[in-house]
Amino acid sequence: MNYIVFDLEWNRYVREVNWKCPDEIIQIGAVKYNSRLQYIGSFNCLVRPQLYCKMEPTVEKMTGLSMKKLEKEGVPFPDAFHAFKKFLGKKFVLMSWGMQDASVLRSNYRGYYSDAKIY
Repeated sequence: MNYIVFDLEWNRYVREVNWKCPDEIIQIGAVKYNSRLQYIGSFNCLVRPQLYCKMEPTVEKMTGLSMKKLEKEGVPFPDAFHAFKKFLGKKFVLMSWGMQDASVLRSNYRGYYSDAKIY
């Protein structure tokens, strides 16, 4: 069994909030440890924005990410999520770095895949 700690960065452009998915993921990061808590890998993926065409200034300042960089280097959320699932593997315990990360991941997944369930 592997232990994975993930951390998300997201943008919410407050002047144009999309209430179906108010927080758009712009980066997925994670580290993976084996059952003996030895580091075995990491994951980092920039996500190209689809919902918001502007970055909230506070988010840009905190993350160092710009819309220009995300549009150039980011991948669409479905591709990022697929790569993250592959990184997770089969048997794992998933833990989030931030208190809201799990709910933001869930809302983005549902935003892109309608009423699908996320596990």
